[in-house]
Amino acid sequence: MIWKQVLGQVQEISASISIILNLLLILLIVTKSPKQLGTYKYLMIYISIFEILFSLIDAIVRPLIFSHGSIFICISTNFSIPKQFCVYLISVWGGFFGSFMGLFALQFIYRYLVVRRSKTLETFKDSRIVLWMMIPPSFGLLWGSAAHFLLAPNPTIDRDIKSIVLEEFNWEIQNVAYVGPYVYPLAENGEIVINEKSLIAIIIVWTLVNTSIFTVAFFAIKCYLELNSDINASKSGRLNHLQHQLFYALVTQTLIPLILMHLPVSVLFLFTMFNLDLGHASALVAMSVAVFPALDPIPVILIIKNYRNAIANVVTIRVSMFSRREHTPVIRNTCETRI
Repeated sequence: MIWKQVLGQVQEISASISIILNLLLILLIVTKSPKQLGTYKYLMIYISIFEILFSLIDAIVRPLIFSHGSIFICISTNFSIPKQFCVYLISVWGGFFGSFMGLFALQFIYRYLVVRRSKTLETFKDSRIVLWMMIPPSFGLLWGSAAHFLLAPNPTIDRDIKSIVLEEFNWEIQNVAYVGPYVYPLAENGEIVINEKSLIAIIIVWTLVNTSIFTVAFFAIKCYLELNSDINASKSGRLNHLQHQLFYALVTQTLIPLILMHLPVSVLFLFTMFNLDLGHASALVAMSVAVFPALDPIPVILIIKNYRNAIANVVTIRVSMFSRREHTPVIRNTCETRI
């Protein structure tokens, strides 16, 4: 199928772009960050590293999302990896997915503490920062554990999707590595039952998603109000301008995964709960998830003035050098032969 080939190409290209842009962003953070950025630059580097790792595992697993009724599974299209190990990698991939929600929440908490000039900010300047940095892995551990222990392949799913997988993808189900919920399986007598494991996993995922969204929304609003308050207006113009840059970069950087990751996956889980079939439309989710880490660094690079100017200077120098080379007259040496 053509769309499977397109998905594979998108995943590979997105992974390459993500690695290049995130490495560039790390370089800019280390060499061009304003002093007022403080310890936030370490958090930004932390996020870029997460995105690089996620891109790598996405390129390795090459996930494909498939929805059928109350079944929603993430399939690895990389058949060169042993099935059992690939199931583990899919769970790790899901763990990174969950970690990003913790990262987004942590970013907005930190930005609010900076704008508010809270004493709690001191906890980011000593060994206690480790506790803050453990929030994203904790989200990821919960998500990944739910995927591995509650949503692993089982004979019931194999039985009910065997013919569909063979018809849609021409794959034998015993060779397919997948992870996902089956909320309303059919018993042998044909009666619909509730799969408690899948239900618990969905509750865990929804709790993580809603916790992240609520935290982001709560601190984003408080941060925006604080930035525009009369008290905050008394700060130096340069610092206040930087805080606004960071806030808008953060908002843009969070909207990208919200649109490309959280909303599509939330819709998938919702359709699964109501036993609704998304069909091939569910495959677009894997594509949008792959694109996310390639787009996410762009707002920071473009919105933060120091980084934007650094890129502009390099481009200007390169264009100037090329222009001079094009307009430099070529002097030819001629040798006059005398007899």
